[in-house]
Amino acid sequence: QEKAEQEAQAEQAKAEQLKAEQAIAEQEAQAEQAKAEQLKAEQEKAEQEAQAELARAEQLKAEQAIAEQEAQAEQVRAEQLKAEQAKAEHKAEKEKAERQAQADEAEAKRLQAEQEKAEQETKADEAKAVLLQAEQAKVEQEAIAE
Repeated sequence: QEKAEQEAQAEQAKAEQLKAEQAIAEQEAQAEQAKAEQLKAEQEKAEQEAQAELARAEQLKAEQAIAEQEAQAEQVRAEQLKAEQAKAEHKAEKEKAERQAQADEAEAKRLQAEQEKAEQETKADEAKAVLLQAEQAKVEQEAIAE
């Protein structure tokens, strides 16, 4: 009988040990599940950030295209003003009356200043386009890096 009791106690101890091992295994499984969920959330966040970076890159590309169009428009305007300036200067040379000639020269100077302003705006727009292009490249590199 004593032997049977010892065997029963040994079986009881073995059952408790198995129960403890099962509890540990369940805790480890829960920890792995939590880790998997955290990794999934981090992946989703990274994907959202990558999409946001891509959207930013597209926006910068569109802004760059607009800036380039504005620069081209300014260039056309500068050429028009240059042609107008030449016309005004020619008119000033043709005029016999000094008063009219002086007025034409003043107009030519005004047009020249306006042309220089347009050229400066063109240069500023071109610089803006280059800056936007560099910023777009940086954003694309960051998006690729992520």
